[in-house]
Amino acid sequence: MASAIVAKIRAHFPRFVLLVAWVLLVLWLALTPSPPRVSGVFGWDKLQHAAAFAVVTLLAGWSFAPLGTRPLPGWFRGWLFAVFWGALIEVLQGTLTRTRTADWRDFLADLLGAGAVYLAAVYWHRRQAGRRDFFTTTLRR
Repeated sequence: MASAIVAKIRAHFPRFVLLVAWVLLVLWLALTPSPPRVSGVFGWDKLQHAAAFAVVTLLAGWSFAPLGTRPLPGWFRGWLFAVFWGALIEVLQGTLTRTRTADWRDFLADLLGAGAVYLAAVYWHRRQAGRRDFFTTTLRR
């Protein structure tokens, strides 16, 4: 069993490299005293959080989905990874830095970005499986 997972990780290693690189970039941006400034609508802090954690979820789900027998549990693990990473970053901002502060609204934006990608992945995989009644079956459970 473990050797099968190792073989799958090796086969999809570039995905994990992208995930680690993005996660480290997000960590640096979150903890640096003066992150780069962006103007316009993309300068809105909450949009930056949602977008960053949407990408974390996308890369994590894309990395974890091939490891199991079904893709959706991998996408759920990717969502969980993004949620825990967002919570950890807020804790680190509140404890390790003097120039940054933890903010529950930032974490909420992280959740929204991660949740949007997870729901899109669930929708897409259910459509691929021929389940066209996505919202009906999801809401009934």
